[in-house]
Amino acid sequence: MDAAVALGGLDFAFNNAGGGHEGDMAPPHALSVADFRALTELNLIGVFAATKYQVEAMLARGKGGSIVNCGSIAGSRAFPGIFAAYTTTKHAVAGLTKAFALSYATEGIRVNTIAPGFTPSELTAGFVAAEAMGVKTVSNWHPAGRFLENAEVVDGLHWLWSDASSFYNGQELVLDSGLIQAMITPTLYHQDVGAMMAALAPADPAKEL
Repeated sequence: MDAAVALGGLDFAFNNAGGGHEGDMAPPHALSVADFRALTELNLIGVFAATKYQVEAMLARGKGGSIVNCGSIAGSRAFPGIFAAYTTTKHAVAGLTKAFALSYATEGIRVNTIAPGFTPSELTAGFVAAEAMGVKTVSNWHPAGRFLENAEVVDGLHWLWSDASSFYNGQELVLDSGLIQAMITPTLYHQDVGAMMAALAPADPAKEL
């Protein structure tokens, strides 16, 4: 950001601070306070700090700007039995975005959230590997029948940065082909995730003898 300011000012920013934690795979009651705190620091405090300093730079320049925070479909729905901390932080990012958006709209600064569905990434490596083995999870859940492509997220980001979205502020651009509207029951979710975990489990040499 300092480099952008030095070159004449900050026009737009994307805050993609976020990640998961192995401990978040546990049911909510088994999630440790330490793991919850670690994800809050990364996924929420990190986004807050970035947005705060970006707004300060835009205010100092006085020409407005467009900030996009990376949310998730987990900011609109929960997943049964897992991802309690991740889900909580992504809901909070949506609220944080709205607070900034309303506070600086009259200064010409727009702040929005982009909320992708499942894309191929380090966080979804298990889902990608299982799909390659023919075990369907994400392709069953996304109404489009496939993963969201990273290029499609970039297209949405560019639109949010551009003047074409000048009346779009404090909103979530959800890219999920309708997943958050779909009826995915806990039973179906656990069934699909269980099949994925079984497919990815290392082979037991004793059973192969």
